[in-house]
Amino acid sequence: MVGNIAAQNSKKLEIKRNYSYSDFNVFESGDSTKTMVLFLHGAGSNYEMWNNHIKALESDYYCVAPDLPGHGESNPLSWTSIEEVGEELVSLIKNKTEEKIILIGFSLGGSLAFYLLENHPDLFVRAIIDGTSAYPIRGNVIALQLMSPFLKSNLILNAMAKSLGVKKSERSTFKRSIKMADRKSFKRSMIQANRFCLINTDFAETIPILYASGEKESKTMHQSHIKLSGLNNESKCVQYPGKGHAWMVFDEETHIYMITNWIKNIKDIPVKLITI
Repeated sequence: MVGNIAAQNSKKLEIKRNYSYSDFNVFESGDSTKTMVLFLHGAGSNYEMWNNHIKALESDYYCVAPDLPGHGESNPLSWTSIEEVGEELVSLIKNKTEEKIILIGFSLGGSLAFYLLENHPDLFVRAIIDGTSAYPIRGNVIALQLMSPFLKSNLILNAMAKSLGVKKSERSTFKRSIKMADRKSFKRSMIQANRFCLINTDFAETIPILYASGEKESKTMHQSHIKLSGLNNESKCVQYPGKGHAWMVFDEETHIYMITNWIKNIKDIPVKLITI
């Protein structure tokens, strides 16, 4: 079973990459001589989801946040595969710094982060994986295929915003971000993220990683986080109680606090989070 999934992960798509990392829209802030933090957003979003996190960190770190292919201002670039986008991100990192960096990935960005950690562990000193399973989540792919034709309708977007707990004041920004995403790229990237399967976990033994999720997310995700965090005494697994996938939208303040403390190697975990 694992072998078949691994083959699925590594299989090259028929869609040919029409870009390099230099074509990505990339937001940068902070002193480029300081430790670099790479922020990877979720599907249907763009770098702007990290705006307030970057504001909290830009005085102490070099913050880099790309729009992934098919998203935001990188909309004209077709999403191909986690492997190909991941390798372009490696080139982006090496172009920006020769030092090890801190990696943060949410949802689709978390799948990319897993790929990068698994295949290029020497590039990273610390990491945060949020809202991403290391193993395939059953059922989500069918739901995505059914929903994708109606993705940009206000009815669907309002329902998504409500279910995710997006504040009314932020809903116009939420809908604008999703409408900016290329429909085919969104569908393709989300299906790949939900089918992603980690094979080699050696990186988890040496790199301190914070694995975060909402309490109502899938058991598969929770189990993978518990397993991986158990491989390293410096890693942690936390959950936000009573919420699901995008709990950071509901309580951004706690999310920023969590990320800031982890990056700065401060042991204090926000009191609202459950340590598993």
